[in-house]
Amino acid sequence: MGGQRRASASQKEKYRLWWEFLQIALTDDQTGRGVERDKYSAWGDIEQYKNFESWWQDKGRFLQQPVVREVTTIPNPPPKNMLYLEVPLNRAPSLIAKRARHIIAKQFDKLHPELKLSRRKTASFQSDSGFTPNRDIRMAFYRQLLALYHAVIKKHPTLRGVELLKACNSYDRQMMKWEEGHGGKKKRYRLNATYTTHHRHGLLSPKSTEEAWTYWLDPIVQGVLRSLFRAQKQLDAVLQAVAQGEFPGKA
Repeated sequence: MGGQRRASASQKEKYRLWWEFLQIALTDDQTGRGVERDKYSAWGDIEQYKNFESWWQDKGRFLQQPVVREVTTIPNPPPKNMLYLEVPLNRAPSLIAKRARHIIAKQFDKLHPELKLSRRKTASFQSDSGFTPNRDIRMAFYRQLLALYHAVIKKHPTLRGVELLKACNSYDRQMMKWEEGHGGKKKRYRLNATYTTHHRHGLLSPKSTEEAWTYWLDPIVQGVLRSLFRAQKQLDAVLQAVAQGEFPGKA
C-alpha cells in the first residue's frame, strides 16, 4: 500500500512538472512556438484552471486510468482511436485474448504506421498526452530548469554566457538577503550551485581588469557557464516537446 501511494505521488509530480512547462509554452511569447492543442484534448480546457491542483483533481488524475472497460452502447460514428470487439464468453479467455491481441495490433499499425517497424512501440508510444508507464523522468533536473526559467530567463530572455551568469549571481544575492530577513526561510525559486557561482566563489564582483580576467578563467566559473549554455538548449528542447504534446524522458 505504501509503495502504491509513493508511485501515485511520483506520477502526480511528473504531471506537475509537465503542467508547469506547458504554462510557459502557452503564455511566454519568447518561446516562438504554438502549442498543438489537439494533442491535449484529454486535458480539457487547460487555461480555465487557476493552478495545477485544481486541474489535477478535475482532469489530470484520470489520464492514466485503465482504458479497457465494458461498454453497453457504441457511439455513432465511433472515435477513430477506439476499437470495439465482439467477445464470445463460451470460449477460453486465453484463446480470446490471443485473437483479440492480433486484431488490436493490426488496427494499431493502421492508425500509427510510423510505429509499425518499431521494436519498442509499446514502451515508447504515448497517447492522449499521458506518460508511458515506466518512463524515466529526471524530476530533479526539470525542477532546476523551472527554477532557472522563473528566476532569470523569464526576465532576461536574450542574455547569454557571462551576462546570464551575472544575472544569476545578482538574483541569488537578492534571494540570500530575502532569506536573512525572513528567518532563513528558503525562497521557492532559489538557484542551486549548477547555475550560479555566488555560493562557491569569493570574487563576487571583480573590479579591475586583471581581477575580471582571472575570475572568468576560473574553472568553477567556466563549468557554470557550460551548464547555463546546456540549460538554455535543454529548456528550448523541453518546450518544443511539450508544445507537440510530449514530455522528454527515456522509455
